[in-house]
Amino acid sequence: MEAAALYAFARARDKPVLCLAHVTNRMAVDAGDFEKGEADGAHASLRVIAAVARAWRRRSGGEG
Repeated sequence: MEAAALYAFARARDKPVLCLAHVTNRMAVDAGDFEKGEADGAHASLRVIAAVARAWRRRSGGEG
C-alpha cells in the first residue's frame, strides 16, 4: 500500500519515484515479525539501497 501511495504521488507531482522493499513471508502476527536483523539480511538490504541511490544520483546528475 505504501508503494502505491508513492507511485500516486509521483504521478500527481510528475516526479520520479523508485520503491525498494525487503520482502519476507512474515505476516506480523507475533511480536518482532517486522524486525529484520543482520541474520535476516537487513545490512545487505541497506547496502543494496545505498548502491541504487548512488547510481540514481549519478544518472540524474547529482553527486554519487
